Amino acid sequence: MDVVLAEAAHVRGKVVDESGNPVIGAKVNAGGSATTDAQGNYFIKRVPTGTRTITGEATGYLKSTQNVTLVQGDHNTFNIVLKKDADITPPVTKYRLVPITDTVNGKIYIKGFTFRLQATDEVKGSGVKTTQYRINGGEWKNYEGPVKFYAPDVKVVEYYSTDAAGNQEKYNKMDFVNGTFEGNGTFEGESYDD
Repeated sequence: MDVVLAEAAHVRGKVVDESGNPVIGAKVNAGGSATTDAQGNYFIKRVPTGTRTITGEATGYLKSTQNVTLVQGDHNTFNIVLKKDADITPPVTKYRLVPITDTVNGKIYIKGFTFRLQATDEVKGSGVKTTQYRINGGEWKNYEGPVKFYAPDVKVVEYYSTDAAGNQEKYNKMDFVNGTFEGNGTFEGESYDD
């Protein structure tokens, strides 16, 4: 036995990207759900009438939501435009090392560094969520401000940032033993003798 809603609405439309190209496989929900076909079309049968929220979403696109009023019958056509998820680029973390010096017998020696990190997300970025660092392969810690460390205790410092969209920067590594510094940054200091 089929039960038919007395006040049922059929909902149809097309899901396209900002250039007007069909989005295949998009999920559309309006009290019932459907997946778009090869032309970006969707059709949802027998949805209760009245005010509804219709959503469209697909991988690589931002979710689209709009409030609509559904009327009885097949008179409910709603096209959905999905914007590309612009934030696919991880943040960039820059480091700055400021030497902590000591003077012995008239010579200046570097005995350590003040380590600073500054992370930025690109123009259309979702914003930096966290910046983390670790020393000598230890536990990752949230960066909350300048960190002082002293030679020869510190051999390797690693750091990275993650943005609100979940993009993670690759681990940047500063190897003080081999003098290699991966990542973006500056080194500020005076020349000194060994």
